[in-house]
Amino acid sequence: MNKQNLEYRITDLVSLWLPWIVPITTAFLIGRASFEHLGFPLPVAIAAALAIEGMGFVTTNTALMLRQYNQAKRKSDPLAPFWISTLLVAGYLLVAVMLTLALDVLPTIRAYAGSIFPFLSLTAMISAALRHDHKRRLLDIDRQKAERRTLRKQRKADVTPDTQTVTPDTRRVTLLQSLKDNPEYTPTMAAQEFNVSRATIYNDLEKLEKAGEIRRNGDGVEVV
Repeated sequence: MNKQNLEYRITDLVSLWLPWIVPITTAFLIGRASFEHLGFPLPVAIAAALAIEGMGFVTTNTALMLRQYNQAKRKSDPLAPFWISTLLVAGYLLVAVMLTLALDVLPTIRAYAGSIFPFLSLTAMISAALRHDHKRRLLDIDRQKAERRTLRKQRKADVTPDTQTVTPDTRRVTLLQSLKDNPEYTPTMAAQEFNVSRATIYNDLEKLEKAGEIRRNGDGVEVV
């Protein structure tokens, strides 16, 4: 393993765990502000810190998910409301800044700080609705794809001979008529039309020849 690959692996490992470690500091500051400035009991302050940081994770993840969907979707697929998820991320940032900084700088806003929690409840409900709506959107797309596949199969079945109901005698009669109608009709064309092997067609030609219906020569098949 060369140095570049080692650095990449280390960076990849750090990037895997860092998003789960960094929010601890913000959660601590939010919990401290809830305890000291808002007068929350310690268990409630801890719960508030975890809830707010959890909302930050959910809203950011939802926004990135909808953005990725909009970038990769087909033109016929519905557009996801990425702008709503972006507003929710902005709302989380506003709440986090207010609790970690603004209350220390402007203690007078303490009386209004409690109003952020109904806003957080609304944010949580909207995030849940966005994710549920997106799941339904993906299910609808999968259902439409399945319906189109079924329709294509049905259309293909409409134009493909049903070889399960064609008996060998019927096939040979149809083969003989095709040879009469088209002197250029080849065993390969017949095999594709009846969805059988070329060996089966050659066997049919042999039986037709024995019956005196055709005569095979070096140039092809001649109908008697």
